[in-house]
Amino acid sequence: MMLVLTRKVGEIIMIGDHISISLAGMRGNAVSLAIQAPEEYAVLRKEIYDFLKEQNFSAAQSDPAQLTELAPYFPKHVPAVSPPVPQPDSEFISLTTQKFGTITVRQDQIVNIIPGPVGFCKCNTFALLDDLLDPPFQVLQCLGEPGLSFIVVEPAHIFPNYQIQALKKVMQDLEAESPEDLKALVILTIPPNRPREMTANLLGPLVINRRSRRGKKVVLDKRDYSSQHRVIPD
Repeated sequence: MMLVLTRKVGEIIMIGDHISISLAGMRGNAVSLAIQAPEEYAVLRKEIYDFLKEQNFSAAQSDPAQLTELAPYFPKHVPAVSPPVPQPDSEFISLTTQKFGTITVRQDQIVNIIPGPVGFCKCNTFALLDDLLDPPFQVLQCLGEPGLSFIVVEPAHIFPNYQIQALKKVMQDLEAESPEDLKALVILTIPPNRPREMTANLLGPLVINRRSRRGKKVVLDKRDYSSQHRVIPD
């Protein structure tokens, strides 16, 4: 359905019960819109959405087996920058995956990411696994889609001075008490048969509250970062 409406500055359009769009201002041919939406909706400019969606689809196709060729570039024992917060009474579940077969997942390894990665916004429940690949790489496996998984890494391992913008806002959204409660992950893309050209999306990290295991996608606006950062420089 397409609906074309004429609105004056300050007037509001409602989409359902929870999304509002208001005309904030106009200058020449440019229109400023103010959008309010629940956190489960990713609000992005169309060109950014299309770009991130294409990147995430490529990342989801990455073959973990290609990481063996990169072993010389990474130490065998790499401590986590933000280790998980264990829960002694955590239960186990069995999970069937396309890339790793049947695996066992602890309940405290399950995270809820709302909204999900761009292009997979309805995929919100993942297992964050650090025992399927050699450090520093981890796997983010969707519980509802056996074929959907991402290879992720804590950005400090590849970009030591990495920082999240608007950290206080992110902490508030995830109900974190301190920055140490947060764990940042970036999605890796491994081109087929060209593992040394692996890239990391530094502009679109996933940030997780390690205690509540609740996360969100963050889109940064920082010129120092790239959505296709070469992990292994030429």
